[in-house]
Amino acid sequence: MHRYLKHFLISGLILGLATALINWFADPYGIYGSSHTSGFKSKKFAIATNERIYKTLGLAEQKPDVIFLGSSRTDIGLNPIHPAFAGRNAINLGINSQPYEESFKYSGPRI
Repeated sequence: MHRYLKHFLISGLILGLATALINWFADPYGIYGSSHTSGFKSKKFAIATNERIYKTLGLAEQKPDVIFLGSSRTDIGLNPIHPAFAGRNAINLGINSQPYEESFKYSGPRI
C-alpha cells in the first residue's frame, strides 16, 4: 500500500510540473513573459478569442493614466497611441458587445 501511494504521489507531482512547464513555455495568453522568441510562440491565437482576459491583464500590468472604456466603437475608434496622449500611458479596454456593467467594474472602486 505504501509503495502504491508513493508512486501515485510522485506521478501526480511529475504530471503537475510537466503541465505547468508546458503552459509556461507555450504561454498562450502572453502573461508569463516567456514568449520573446520567434516560432510558434510568437503568435498568440488565444488572445484574439479571449480579448477580455488579455485586456484585463494589460490593465494590471500597465497601470495606465488614461483608460478608454466602452463597446466596439471605443475599441475600433480610439487609439491610445494618438499624439493627443503623448507622454501619458493610455490603454483601450473597449470590447465588442461589452455591457455597461462590465465597463463600470473596470472603472474601479467608488469613493
